[in-house]
Amino acid sequence: MNEATIMPRVFIIQDGDTKIRLSDPSPAWSVEAVMDHYAPMYPFLLSAKPTGPLIQDDEVQYTLSTVVGTKG
Repeated sequence: MNEATIMPRVFIIQDGDTKIRLSDPSPAWSVEAVMDHYAPMYPFLLSAKPTGPLIQDDEVQYTLSTVVGTKG
């Protein structure tokens, strides 16, 4: 018999060449709510762009990339 399991979500911050893995504070939260939760520690998440999900290594991965723009 097949058994279904819930894979954990992981949020990966991509800031240039640096990658930071963040755990999921609540599986019930949306990706945007998770970004808001971590924004006090990582302020650039306020303007980050989420991509994913990507299922890899038995987890659901979302990448949160900073958006670099020019002003003026």
